[in-house]
Amino acid sequence: MSVDARICHRCLTRLGPADDVIMEVVAEDEARPTEHLSKAQRLILAARSRRRLLLQIAAGLTLVVVAVTSWWVYRQFIWEPAPVPTAAGARDLPLPGTLWPTEHGDVGSTRATPASVPFEGDVAWSRDFDAPTTTALTTDGERLFVGLANARLLALSVEDGSEVWSRAVPGQLDVAPTVADGVLYIAQRDGLVLALDPATGDQIWAFNGGGPHFTAPFPYEGTLYTAGQRDFRGLDAESGDVLWERGGLAHEDFTIQPVVEDEKVALAVSNRLFVHERLTLHRENSFRTSRMRYVAVSDDAIVGVGRREIVVIDQSATPYSWDGLPLVRAIWSQGFLWNVAPAIPRDSNLWTERVRERYAAPRAPAIGEGRLFVALASGDLRARGLRSGDELWTRAPGEPITGDPLLTGDGLLVPRGPWLQLLDPETGDEIWRRTLDGQVISSVTVTEGGTYAAVGVFGLITGRSTVIALR
Repeated sequence: MSVDARICHRCLTRLGPADDVIMEVVAEDEARPTEHLSKAQRLILAARSRRRLLLQIAAGLTLVVVAVTSWWVYRQFIWEPAPVPTAAGARDLPLPGTLWPTEHGDVGSTRATPASVPFEGDVAWSRDFDAPTTTALTTDGERLFVGLANARLLALSVEDGSEVWSRAVPGQLDVAPTVADGVLYIAQRDGLVLALDPATGDQIWAFNGGGPHFTAPFPYEGTLYTAGQRDFRGLDAESGDVLWERGGLAHEDFTIQPVVEDEKVALAVSNRLFVHERLTLHRENSFRTSRMRYVAVSDDAIVGVGRREIVVIDQSATPYSWDGLPLVRAIWSQGFLWNVAPAIPRDSNLWTERVRERYAAPRAPAIGEGRLFVALASGDLRARGLRSGDELWTRAPGEPITGDPLLTGDGLLVPRGPWLQLLDPETGDEIWRRTLDGQVISSVTVTEGGTYAAVGVFGLITGRSTVIALR
């Protein structure tokens, strides 16, 4: 067979003159309108167009995959976040003991103090008000700060309960003031964060956050951390100047009180618990949880307490490597729904425990000596190993718990209706109990200078309340 013969190498069919013509004129036909071509010529051109289109699509997809993978590798292993500006000063929140500086005691919201409860103490003084209290009681050792439902913030003398000063606030205070190094910080519904002189109530500086604030501002190494409904900010604790801010907190639910331990900052928004590197504000993790009510941190463990579950997460936990890639979770979810993929694993945590009550109303947790204490309004009280989740003891629902438990130097202090109850942290056995004029106790604060309790109906617009001091 001649090398010049035009024969199909598959079926040995001789190619006729018509085929020769098609092959020779294809290049010319591509430049001519298709209506002047034969059917065979149009089919050849269409096939070539489809091949070119498929090659272009494949090249585009390859570029997208390479770009996304490169971006992920860069973010995970190469990129280093820049540090955020820091304050010139070094103002810190003092530890509980001689005082109780913020709503939950310290920057980790552990609700623990070395101070003791006066078992046989007398009522040093009591002060009646025509409006209920709306916040917990905080003190700098000289003055007791009280928020009332009649849109007032009061400073009372810890010696005799007399009024030192009073200040109007918009609506009411929703979170207790914070006191540190001779400055009182308050967050208001109108978006203002104020620094006041605790001795006189005079304003030192003000910052307008542009939206409601329902969390207590607190200083840590000179930076005042404050979280509004939309933004998380760091202010200079001495001047009120903005050091940094992070948006993206807008949600139908309010932001939960941020907490700090060492180089980590954690805060919860609805059903997400975010962990940030404190010096750079880089978001290191985002945990999916049920809707959180309280967050605390101690011993490198972050605690979230919600209506449906208790979750404890290690500070150093990191997200799954695939969770940072776009659409992976969405595609995996669809595969699971169609029964062609396994269930998506939960975010890594130390342990979780379901809350079985249908309408559970959790109280703020207390943490100390490797133990976690969680109370529900129904009277359910649980003690668990902080990092292990082991059950230490449980008290079944009974007498309602009307305030947040407090871990003191003598034991776990629990407000139960009209009673102050002290429990052994190791066994849960009752050590002591006392009533305060038969009224419902809504909050209690223990310091070395005395124990202070707010009694009456908590947080309503009408009614009365009383603040009592025991020594």
